[in-house]
Amino acid sequence: MAGLNNKLVHRVPGRFVINPTAVGLAQTPRDPDQDYGGTVLGNCDRVRLTMGIGAGGITADEFGGDEIDFVLIQRSVVVSFLIEGWDEDTLETMFPNVTTGPSTADRKVIQIPGSNKSGYLLSGDAVTLLYAPDDAETQPGILIPKAVPLIFFAEEARFSVISTLNVPALFQAVRDANNNTCAIGKVENLSDLGWVT
Repeated sequence: MAGLNNKLVHRVPGRFVINPTAVGLAQTPRDPDQDYGGTVLGNCDRVRLTMGIGAGGITADEFGGDEIDFVLIQRSVVVSFLIEGWDEDTLETMFPNVTTGPSTADRKVIQIPGSNKSGYLLSGDAVTLLYAPDDAETQPGILIPKAVPLIFFAEEARFSVISTLNVPALFQAVRDANNNTCAIGKVENLSDLGWVT
């Protein structure tokens, strides 16, 4: 970068899309409602990405145990966020035991423990997860080809008269069949990776 460019300082509002099939700029890049061929989760807030990149020190006894170099360590990529409201698609994605209510067929019911008991492999619930910025032309997105929902380790849902009801969501990336875990960049460039077909 030749110099300071305030246009590169972003707030990145957006939404999460599960199992997108059309990642790219074929759709209107500045349309905040586009679904990229997948299912848009509800309004999200407090999005946090732990990139999983770390380093381990190499010490030298001849120098009193000083660290003389570092090696790259890949740790788990984790994304967490809050879904504002009681979003049906979020519930079905995040919780391992969700059924359809007998009285209102379009309403989901969370069951605890439900039919999936302790020992159930959560990788079977993995989804492709895309964070799509509202301005996909200039702002970065996140693509996780195999994201496992970990609702158990997220913060609590709050039922209160003084605060809105939010559904906490947490996904951890696991390697897909091609050893990919996460990519961050403009949605158009994420499409070029070929991770989503």
